[in-house]
Amino acid sequence: NNALAQKLAGEADSLKNKIAEYDLQLASIDNQINLINVKLQQLDIELTKAQQELDRQKALLKASVQALYKKGGASTVELLVGSDSFSQFINDQTYLEKLKTGIQDSTEKVIALKQQIQTQQVEQLELKRQQEDARTTAANARTERQQLLNATQGEEAKYRQVASEIQTKQAALLAQIVAQSRVITNVG
Repeated sequence: NNALAQKLAGEADSLKNKIAEYDLQLASIDNQINLINVKLQQLDIELTKAQQELDRQKALLKASVQALYKKGGASTVELLVGSDSFSQFINDQTYLEKLKTGIQDSTEKVIALKQQIQTQQVEQLELKRQQEDARTTAANARTERQQLLNATQGEEAKYRQVASEIQTKQAALLAQIVAQSRVITNVG
């Protein structure tokens, strides 16, 4: 019984080590999840900034289109006549076209950035889901090992108690035999 109790104690130590490994693994996963949450917060901030820039670009584009529309209502001849010089007319037209093109290009870049940030968010959320799944798996395995450890320690305690009871009975029997052998030696 003592040998079985020692074997169970060895198994309990092994289970304790495995539980400690799971605890470390869980702590590592928790750290990774925290880092992902920080990254998601950063992406939210970047997305908000990108949206604000997009709104600003849209407002500039709207103003530019309105200015073009106002001038576009007049014929090219009227615009040319209304200008102080031909070079001013060309400069105004070139400026408005460059402004419109620049705003459109900038808006497209902001839209691309916003899409990139959204893609990163999706990737981070998927990574977070995977980490949470891994955490659940590790936590479940740890719980199973803990339950097995508790059962093993309970069995070990039972075997040690049985071994102790047997030793107590053996000691009592030995004492009884010794007492009877003294009686027999004294009588003889």
